[in-house]
Amino acid sequence: MKRKLSSVCPICGRAYSEPPALSRKDSTTEICPECGMMEALAAIPRRREEPAERTRRAVQATGNEKVIAPRIGDMVKMVNCLEAEHYADRIWQVVSEPWKVCGSTVVKLKGFPGGFDVTKLERMEV
Repeated sequence: MKRKLSSVCPICGRAYSEPPALSRKDSTTEICPECGMMEALAAIPRRREEPAERTRRAVQATGNEKVIAPRIGDMVKMVNCLEAEHYADRIWQVVSEPWKVCGSTVVKLKGFPGGFDVTKLERMEV
């Protein structure tokens, strides 16, 4: 029976028996797979986005060119959702900046309780 040899990670000090990762710091030091993953994730470039920029990206991802990144004061109507059927003829006013809730970007609509998903809104020219 083959016995697994274990090594000790120089970063975290834990023993590991899986194939090692190479440290991104010097490309020669062998480290445990977990520390290798953490170094890889830390190396991913990240840019800070303003909330409006995140909203614009989320809206563009829907593929609906009529969907907009709403601003305070915009007049909008609901589309492609159950609420759109219930409020078919209603025009809403956006009264907040967008914010995130459970992975969705939402805004407050005057007269509507809670936030509403911006990907389900269409700007109206009034």
